[in-house]
Amino acid sequence: MNNENDSNDADRNAVGDADEAQKPDNVVHIDFKRGKNRGNPPTPASEVIEFADPRDKDKLKAFSELIENGMVMVTIDARSRNVTIPAQFRSMSELRLNFSHLFGIKDFEYDVMSIRASLSFDGKPYFCEIPWAAVTMLYGHESGAVVLFEEPE
Repeated sequence: MNNENDSNDADRNAVGDADEAQKPDNVVHIDFKRGKNRGNPPTPASEVIEFADPRDKDKLKAFSELIENGMVMVTIDARSRNVTIPAQFRSMSELRLNFSHLFGIKDFEYDVMSIRASLSFDGKPYFCEIPWAAVTMLYGHESGAVVLFEEPE
């Protein structure tokens, strides 16, 4: 009787493996009974992420270093695409915004795409998103460091 059960398990595994062959290869499947991964392993984020502009990587790196030391003033061209700020500032070629972990802003975050946070304008919060392409300068208040990003020629 054990041979029959072993045969049924083998048939189920063969059917399961055939079904697996039809699934997309960008998904990792874990068979907890077998205890091993099937499919391709996930691609590390460092290999997936590409910056729209090579300079954006430098902007993110500089901002990351400065923000760990305190407040950073970010100068942007508010007319740039995909900038989310209050309407009265959207025509400004040079707008300065301050960011700091010490402000206690719950939605403050930054990544390869942008800086995002609810900032206060005239005492009212407004969710802002600043793509790296709009950033023209960074100033670290604590260190006095200035990082200027020139326009492409």
